Amino acid sequence: MKSRTKTIVLLTAVMLLAAVVSGARFPGLLEAQAKPADQKNEKAGAEALFQDVLDTPAAKSSHAAQTLLTSVTLAGTRVVGVGQHGHIVYSDDRGKNWTQSTVPVSSDLLAVHFPSAQKGWAVGHDGVVLHSSDGGANWVKQFDGRAAAQVL
Repeated sequence: MKSRTKTIVLLTAVMLLAAVVSGARFPGLLEAQAKPADQKNEKAGAEALFQDVLDTPAAKSSHAAQTLLTSVTLAGTRVVGVGQHGHIVYSDDRGKNWTQSTVPVSSDLLAVHFPSAQKGWAVGHDGVVLHSSDGGANWVKQFDGRAAAQVL
């Protein structure tokens, strides 16, 4: 089981790297809200509007459990789901109540896997690879599209 998990993580990283090498676009990487700029402060205004999803932690929301989940898995008996805007939620009572995890990015997340009750990985847009060592309550960024670009 451990070698299968390592293979899955390695294949995911290779696919992300291949996408970057092939010139694939990651639209969420440079998301900014389009608003009219003030002529005097055009540069300052543009910088203030820009929020890099790789540097912006997922916003805490009382509705996080109701957002679209793109992948759900078990971490031991805990249910962990990932979705849009970096939202990761978990439940210790089979989905009756959900808690939002602490996540360092706000990129859309696509898949999650826990080979054990404590250690898990999530992957998403913008080349994001996240790791949890506490059953999905807290996450750290292990890799992203910027790191992939530096490798090239």
